[in-house]
Amino acid sequence: MSGENGPGLHGLNIVCIADGLWDRAINSGPVMTELAKRNNVYFFASASEWGTAPPASRRAFRTYARTGRPVVQEIEPRIKQIVLPAPIPTGASLWPQWMRHSTVRGLMLCSARLRAAFVRRRLASLGVEPDILFVFWPQDLPLGVRVPARVRCVRVFDEVSLFRSHRMVREPLREIEREFLPRYDLVFTSSRAQTRNRQTWHPAVHFVPNSVDCRAYAAAARNAYSPPADMRGLRKPVIGFVGGVHSKIDYPLLRKVAEQYRDLPVALVGEVTDIGRQGLADLRHCDNVRVLGWRKRDDIPRYVQRIDVSIVPYILNESTHTMYILKVVEHLAAEKPIVSTDLAELRPMAGVIALARTHEQFVAGGRAYLGGAQGKSAGCQNSQGARDRDEAA
Repeated sequence: MSGENGPGLHGLNIVCIADGLWDRAINSGPVMTELAKRNNVYFFASASEWGTAPPASRRAFRTYARTGRPVVQEIEPRIKQIVLPAPIPTGASLWPQWMRHSTVRGLMLCSARLRAAFVRRRLASLGVEPDILFVFWPQDLPLGVRVPARVRCVRVFDEVSLFRSHRMVREPLREIEREFLPRYDLVFTSSRAQTRNRQTWHPAVHFVPNSVDCRAYAAAARNAYSPPADMRGLRKPVIGFVGGVHSKIDYPLLRKVAEQYRDLPVALVGEVTDIGRQGLADLRHCDNVRVLGWRKRDDIPRYVQRIDVSIVPYILNESTHTMYILKVVEHLAAEKPIVSTDLAELRPMAGVIALARTHEQFVAGGRAYLGGAQGKSAGCQNSQGARDRDEAA
């Protein structure tokens, strides 16, 4: 797919069945931003996130619900976001335990067929013939095969079937992925474990680690940003975590960190899920914990700049051991010392970040300061442009 200006992707229509609304799509958003520099991106975002959507998206959802006509939002000159009807929910609390896996799978496939018809109609109304289609969630794989495209791609960003919140749909999700993944042309994974898990299902699986916008985070390393208002009053040094506050967090460990460093602020920057709210309930007595909530993707470097020690207090289990964590690469690019639990995919970075196998080792992770000086070179090996161009090549 070479364009008139040389090798690479130029002037193509790229359809993305996204992992979230544009401002919240931490996996699909950066990839599509890079591709939109020379191509047209049609970003289909699920209406299931209405409750936490930004105001512009809420207005689009209301219009769609009232009139049945989807709204096309121009995010950037070459990026259009289209509201996509919600899929069958995957939250464990929504499915009765007595329901058969085959029934759940059938409902997911039915939902995918209906949503695929919506995508096809909307693209036809826009006069768009897709060249490349990207899918990010396994439950959207049956949708993607029903949308005509010259090349179909899958980006695996996590082992979604292993999410605690997806435990009631674990087997149907695995069955759907095994059945539909071979019908795609290319599969891009974000960790070595994800690659190994899929090489028996597909002949073209490529390991492309999560990427980082080095310029944005290098600016954080130079203290080029004005501090966010909600962090300006925090005394230094600041211990910080950036990412979703959800089932992957080891909340007893987070409580130990807060209690051990009671005189220092512990800032949590990221969307808090229902499971996260339950976990944070045990930290109510920790006055130094600051839950700042979700922030726009473009604002994250400003928050990282204000952090002195970055922590990744993830629980160690089958799901987290398959993760190559985006926030680690970002914080290395910002030259921040990092303390993480001993996640398998991070072990090659053991000389750069501090890995802890026990809570006690994690709490004593001040030695991560020693790795901070190496952060820039390690983080920028995964530059945003280079990684996304590799994925698109």
